[in-house]
Amino acid sequence: MILDLLPRPVLRSIMWLYQQKWYHWFASIVFGFWDTVFGVIYRAQERIFRISLWRSWQNRPEPHFPIPMTDNDVPVKPERSDSCGQYIATMIVTYADADEMKAHLPPGVELLEKDIRNGKHAILYLLGYTQNLHPIWSPFPGINYMEFAVGIPSVRIKRKGGYDGPFFYLPTLYLSRFYPVLLGWMVGYRKHWGWVYGQDRTYHVAKLGGKKILSASFDVGTLPAMVMGGPKADPKAAPWGQLLDEPHANPFGPNAFLYLHYHWDWPNALLQPVRADVEVFEDLPGLPRGTHHFGGLNEGMYQDGMAPEGAFRVCAPFEWLPPFSRHALRHWRDKSGEQPCEPTPGESTAAPSSNPAA
Repeated sequence: MILDLLPRPVLRSIMWLYQQKWYHWFASIVFGFWDTVFGVIYRAQERIFRISLWRSWQNRPEPHFPIPMTDNDVPVKPERSDSCGQYIATMIVTYADADEMKAHLPPGVELLEKDIRNGKHAILYLLGYTQNLHPIWSPFPGINYMEFAVGIPSVRIKRKGGYDGPFFYLPTLYLSRFYPVLLGWMVGYRKHWGWVYGQDRTYHVAKLGGKKILSASFDVGTLPAMVMGGPKADPKAAPWGQLLDEPHANPFGPNAFLYLHYHWDWPNALLQPVRADVEVFEDLPGLPRGTHHFGGLNEGMYQDGMAPEGAFRVCAPFEWLPPFSRHALRHWRDKSGEQPCEPTPGESTAAPSSNPAA
């Protein structure tokens, strides 16, 4: 990425700027204007090329934002300067060879050994559609776009002291619109502009030149709905929700990372197991070329400490929290129950402001 080529002092200044509360509001106002402009452009295009993924679940009423924090959420306070929207997707959650997955991690990142079982590590494939992404304060329509992502959860950042994991890392991202690709580049996401499209129960991903990457079809069947989070969370779905709740770590130049978070509103989400048939034309992390079949999530069973695997469709409101200091995570315990560590020498150890993201 072009930002990786900037001198380290410049990158450090950008990282400092990203973490300031006043800058969150400045960026929210500036990009809020462009969100509206591109939102109008994209919605005009959608009158011809309609996005119909899980059409009956689209355009649900928004919950009240900011989304309330939960006991398991990262200790970064949601603010009205955050962006929000609705995420509609088919998610495939499974396990892949840990050694093969290590090759897709950037320098300074490794898998958490405690989460490797029988040589396998969790991986998630998100065949999704982001609807109406906009600043919380804005009453105007936001942007819609399709996004295919591969997520590797439970990774750690090699740092001396301080909170080092678990984090969520996205090695593969293909989006249907250039504007959100540009926004992602600015905060370290390795996004690619491609052809991402589909109908109600199909999904296709290709490069801009037309080279196919993935095609998928889904079957709802009669499997019952499930709950990802909250007091009524289904025990088969809850572990995957916990992994999706991990903060993101994005490489930002050599030996540096940006820390961000997707705050999911799981209690107000729709979730239903589906069967997925996936054809891979170009090797993906953990998913080689060929045809793959995934049953509905609640058809699986726990085995050797590994959560059930499978596919499900989801419609979940979310809030995107902009970059914050790793120091903000100093009191967030690892889900294994390990004690938090002290901050890394050289990182800010000043008392946090009323907004821990600052």
